[in-house]
Amino acid sequence: MSQASARVLRTEPLGMAEALGAAEALLPGDLRRFEYQGDLLGAVAVTGGFAPVPLEAFDSLAPKLEAEVQAAYFHFLRLSLGCGRNFCRVPRRELQARLGLSERRLNRVLDALEQAGAVRAHHRDNRGTLYRVFLPSEIEGRTPGGVLLGARSEPPTKHPGALEPLAARKEGQR
Repeated sequence: MSQASARVLRTEPLGMAEALGAAEALLPGDLRRFEYQGDLLGAVAVTGGFAPVPLEAFDSLAPKLEAEVQAAYFHFLRLSLGCGRNFCRVPRRELQARLGLSERRLNRVLDALEQAGAVRAHHRDNRGTLYRVFLPSEIEGRTPGGVLLGARSEPPTKHPGALEPLAARKEGQR
């Protein structure tokens, strides 16, 4: 059977593809599949190796962003939520390689993400920049649904033998 592209596919009147009805009527969790023109259409069971992407990222945030900015945001979601965190540390060169962008275009994309409230840069060192990645509901000021966020904890206590930060030591000498 030849593969037709979407450009040459004819639009059929409603009801002509009755064989698709069973597949399109599947409910979430129904793991059946139906054959249609040599393809099996229907449910997919997702196991390891997938990054969770909130549907609101596609439905509410993505339409407000340019295509390159959307792509960057989805990579940030993969690097953060895909690892079970709301942050990630990533070097600029890795972002450039993932997105296929020049340094100048990457700067523009990162600025756009920060202006949209989607990411916030917090720290940079030789491992890369640590970014806090926000869910669309967080950007809109709502509590994220379906996402378990860790509770706020107290900062770690200082070890009794640890050195004080250099700035604190200098202040103590004055």
